[in-house]
Amino acid sequence: MTKARIRESSDPGLYVYLYWHYWWAQQNLRDWRKEEGSETSYNDNIANEHDDLLHLDTEHIKSYGDMVEVCDLLHADDYLTHIKKYEKSQTLSHLFSQGYASAVLLGVDEAYKKALVDFAERHSAEMGEVAMRSPQAVTYTIAFKKQGRGVTDLPTFSKVNLRDFAKRLTRLRVKPTVARIQIV
Repeated sequence: MTKARIRESSDPGLYVYLYWHYWWAQQNLRDWRKEEGSETSYNDNIANEHDDLLHLDTEHIKSYGDMVEVCDLLHADDYLTHIKKYEKSQTLSHLFSQGYASAVLLGVDEAYKKALVDFAERHSAEMGEVAMRSPQAVTYTIAFKKQGRGVTDLPTFSKVNLRDFAKRLTRLRVKPTVARIQIV
């Protein structure tokens, strides 16, 4: 198995464009193959290929009576990774809300956090420790069909939402990051 290393770099063009500074996370995730179809299939396959990722896409944990997805992939470097195909702005709004809501719940709902830690510990002691430290960082990973598309190509409302949710995460002392993957 390989490591899905995360390398970060500041993207000044995005900084100027979005009027807010956050980190670009290059999670070294491979392309999303069309034959994988669903988000769950991609997440399951990528987690099986990397020993530093835990697949949580289908693990909904109860918080205050509701089942809430913590993230799609938990990365050993403390990233709660949320992944969506870019299809329309509504999908991206859901992505941004999902990342923020799970970060908030991990900070305020002890039972929610304990359930995550228990699940992660069943995978490995290391992932249990990662879950215990959560939330440290939230990565919004957007899968693009068109070559060369990126965050600056998103609809205006999506960029406004991204900037707003990034600020909210920062106020929680959670580092917001963005990554892109290509659909091939």
